[in-house]
Amino acid sequence: YIPTSAAEKVAGKPEINRIIVSVNKSENVESVKKSIEEVLKSNHSGTEDFSVLTQKELLSTFDSILNILTTFVVAIAAVSLLVGGIGIMNIMLVTVTERTREIGIRKALGATFGNIMGQFLTESVIISVLGGLIGLLLAYLAGFITKKFAGITPVYSLKTLMIALGVSLFIGVVFGTAPAIKAAKKRPIAALKSL
Repeated sequence: YIPTSAAEKVAGKPEINRIIVSVNKSENVESVKKSIEEVLKSNHSGTEDFSVLTQKELLSTFDSILNILTTFVVAIAAVSLLVGGIGIMNIMLVTVTERTREIGIRKALGATFGNIMGQFLTESVIISVLGGLIGLLLAYLAGFITKKFAGITPVYSLKTLMIALGVSLFIGVVFGTAPAIKAAKKRPIAALKSL
């Protein structure tokens, strides 16, 4: 703590760029802020060419920045999920085409619409969940590397892990339904003709 005149000599200029004020009680923050604004305004000849910010206002600014970043990350994740889901659907459609004979034989032996659909839907879900597990392992590895080299300890939550696997399962069901229906709708005679 030094007088303003001494600060001017040390800094080499008469302007003060920042004043940090500590308040004894959190309830007094707003009244102290108003008092500071009044004093500064009178010292600046009535011109309000300054800003007085509280920690709450600074935190709200950081929160808005974090919300923008979170929205951006969610958008990237949504696009990634969409691309991954389309990839799973394409793989399953190719699988259905390649396994036409198998479908025909199973239907000739008495497999129902539900049996065929369940088989292909299960395969789609397995592919999707395996992709989700690989993603979780990569995330854990990235957290381990971050902790080792940056000294930042990642926080893992069982709830978050379960949500990630649930989303993987959901993607497998959504994008595997069309190929599964296509497989289940194949007529046994047409399928057996390709033998």
